[in-house]
Amino acid sequence: MTDRTISEQLFESLCSAKAVSCRRIPAGPSKTPDYEIVLDVQRVAVEVKQLDENDEDKRLNRVLDQRLM
Repeated sequence: MTDRTISEQLFESLCSAKAVSCRRIPAGPSKTPDYEIVLDVQRVAVEVKQLDENDEDKRLNRVLDQRLM
């Protein structure tokens, strides 16, 4: 079993806080969504993505922060 990303941990916390049934879909040889949630009686497949800053993003954010001061 792999470790959960921060985004996945936050998604699971959100589901828990909102009392939404959330089930992790086991990874297999083919691409599958990450989770299945249940809203009322409707089942919904959910793919959770996490975007991490690369070096260029970090540089641009520093420049923007400096301009906002």
